Amino acid sequence: MNLLHLTYDYPDVINPDKTRAIKNIIDVTNGCGNSCCISLNRTAKFKKMLVCRNGNILVLNTFGLPKGFFFMFTLFKSIKIVISAGMDLQAFDRVHAHKLTFEGPIAYYLHCKYNLPYIITIQQTDFKVLKYKPLMKGYYFKILKDAERIILISPWMEGQMYKAFGSKRMKLVVNKLCSIPLIVDCKYIHKDYDNGKFLCAFYMRDSYIKIKNIYRVLKAISILRKAGVIIKLDIAGDGAASDRVECMINKLDINAQVKMLGRVENDRIVDLMSEYRAFILCSYPETFGMVYIEALSAGVPVIYSKDAGIDGFFNDMGIGIAVRHNSIQEICSALDEINNNPVKFRESVRKLQESGCLSQFSTDSVKQKYNSLYKSEVEV
Repeated sequence: MNLLHLTYDYPDVINPDKTRAIKNIIDVTNGCGNSCCISLNRTAKFKKMLVCRNGNILVLNTFGLPKGFFFMFTLFKSIKIVISAGMDLQAFDRVHAHKLTFEGPIAYYLHCKYNLPYIITIQQTDFKVLKYKPLMKGYYFKILKDAERIILISPWMEGQMYKAFGSKRMKLVVNKLCSIPLIVDCKYIHKDYDNGKFLCAFYMRDSYIKIKNIYRVLKAISILRKAGVIIKLDIAGDGAASDRVECMINKLDINAQVKMLGRVENDRIVDLMSEYRAFILCSYPETFGMVYIEALSAGVPVIYSKDAGIDGFFNDMGIGIAVRHNSIQEICSALDEINNNPVKFRESVRKLQESGCLSQFSTDSVKQKYNSLYKSEVEV
């Protein structure tokens, strides 16, 4: 089987700092047949199309303005660039579009022009586009309806799809839904003690400050301090926006409780996490959040957002607390509850590790699911 991946999220020569989540999936599917990837990069400038080949990776840039300006034109340009890139598109048996709203139209065009079947992966970005481009829901649903399979990275996505498209439409595609998480391979650590502090970790890019919701976490710590509850937090990560985070800490007068650790290498993060009482990151939006699985592998409970990230994977297992991302009160309550019951939550995480539930995120497990998916489609 010859498989073509379409993605804006592959770490390539134009933007090597993109998350490795999609690269991990593509590496896994290399064992499912002959696969090739078209890695797309948006630029707000009209540049000559860049074509860079690196093995089975074709890197292209395409025009696209921020905040959805000239959105339809952006989609049209991306289709045109892929078609004119010089690749023999008819040589592929199947296309995997790694988002509905950006890569999906390209896959749909190839399906209409070359009769290529395609698979769609849903990501958080898709719900944002559907929210701000409601008049395009009919077009996007047609893409879903003609897809062979629709992959959900996290359980909470199914409910959001019903909200976006409605029950009547979703009944037509619900049989196409399948759940395949991202790959997170980690060693398991369990310690019977902790350092009494909470940990937060993220890359401090300007655009991430709002998404990672760090101000509400800091505000919750400030409110608890005024109520006589002292929560200590370490923040791991660096980036251009680290000064903004420090400014928030100073403004809330919680310098004695919150410490900036700076950059922590990826190969050290799980060991670092294992020392802490809990991990907190109330991101929204958040497609998956590999860092939460890393925290659970490290043996520590997590505080995370509802309808985002890992919400739905571990219901009723007591491995942490899901909060509404915009509720400072719920963040306060979650911090206080875990701080008062660290042994109980840590024991729940230990039971999770022993149950084998975390193995669903392993390379072997995800690879098996994709193998089964692609094989079943070939046989259709």
